[in-house]
Amino acid sequence: MGTPQIQVVVRFVGPLKSVLGRRETTISLKKGSVVADLRGALLQELGQRGQSLVDPETGSFRGHLVTLVNGRHIVGGADATLLQDGDEVTILPPISGGGFAS
Repeated sequence: MGTPQIQVVVRFVGPLKSVLGRRETTISLKKGSVVADLRGALLQELGQRGQSLVDPETGSFRGHLVTLVNGRHIVGGADATLLQDGDEVTILPPISGGGFAS
């Protein structure tokens, strides 16, 4: 028997869809994996295009990207967030515009 695996669906929003050439992908990871493990697997799958997601100095997702796990924004210690089978991770760039009318 092999190591238990989990499946995580990763969705790319906004301009990331065209930069990465896809809207979503499904990644297989070992049970007990965290967001940092997912990032490594994404870089392997996406190749050179995936480098746009990562800060070359820290190796983490770029600071301006928002990461959601099952619709919840993860901040502070995001790399250590434990992933479960069937989780949905959304990566999106900052959204600007709008405002309040006075």
